[in-house]
Amino acid sequence: MLIVLEGIDGCGKGMVARFMIETLQQSKGPVFDVVHFAKEHKRLPAFEEFKNHTLLLTGEPTYAWVGSAIREEMIKNTRSALYSPYTVAEAFAMDRLVHYKRIVLPALEAGCTVVQERGVGSSLAYQSLTAPDLTMDVIAALEGNAFQLAHPPDVLMVLNLSADLAVKRLSLRTDKKDDSIYEKRDFLERLAKNYASGQFRAFFENNHTRIVDFSTADELGIMKENAERLTLQLLS
Repeated sequence: MLIVLEGIDGCGKGMVARFMIETLQQSKGPVFDVVHFAKEHKRLPAFEEFKNHTLLLTGEPTYAWVGSAIREEMIKNTRSALYSPYTVAEAFAMDRLVHYKRIVLPALEAGCTVVQERGVGSSLAYQSLTAPDLTMDVIAALEGNAFQLAHPPDVLMVLNLSADLAVKRLSLRTDKKDDSIYEKRDFLERLAKNYASGQFRAFFENNHTRIVDFSTADELGIMKENAERLTLQLLS
């Protein structure tokens, strides 16, 4: 099973993913954390390094190779003007292609449950706001994006949070300062509308993905309980 979490910056994807992983570990055993591995080793793992696990946590953009260039260079406020929106969209798609061919598909073929923070949905929602000619259809046609859409998630969780609350949470972060071009209130408001749009959802519903809306506006304990309950429902 592949579960992908999507939503605006500050909506709590990492937190919800952690809650889900804690619940899944009760039946799936220890998790292989691809994100942690890539941060530590500056590369993505080979299949042999995670083949004995039945539960994976991963995310996009990755922390290796093209993904590192995206995070450290292309979407930084201080560097983003050097790269066109189309170039950035292509970089996301290339990182996605490598990630899926090296990690996600081999894991699924081996019977793993994969929880993933962000995927092609992020490119559809985000990049389509960066230039008039970068429509969702244009973005979907890029090779890495088309490849992921051809191998869609079983479940797409859209985490819902107001832009005002997201900005507040982003300002309180002490452990994760991205300096991202996307962390602006007006952008987040437009982004939330994209995630709620029928056009966005059709890319997944037409491929038989189950879309689940999940509020992250509640206090932490309630959010944890809701995430645990949903995870058990998805397993049943």
